Amino acid sequence: GYDKVNVEMALTESRLPLIGGLVQRLRAALHELVLFYVNRLAARQVRFNEQTARALTTLVRDLEAEVRDLRARLAELEANQG
Repeated sequence: GYDKVNVEMALTESRLPLIGGLVQRLRAALHELVLFYVNRLAARQVRFNEQTARALTTLVRDLEAEVRDLRARLAELEANQG
């Protein structure tokens, strides 16, 4: 679920008697504009998170391989001394 970021519109009713409909349409339009940009930024953040996770996974694999190699070398050195 970390890569499913989408903000939905949550707009309350306007209770103004005469201009309530106009205010509601204006608020809805502004909310949609904000949501457009928020969702664009969220999508960029998801892409960044995916790339960061891939880079970290690669680094961890490389470090694990290096640790295995160093342990093997250490075991060999200890065997040769004993």
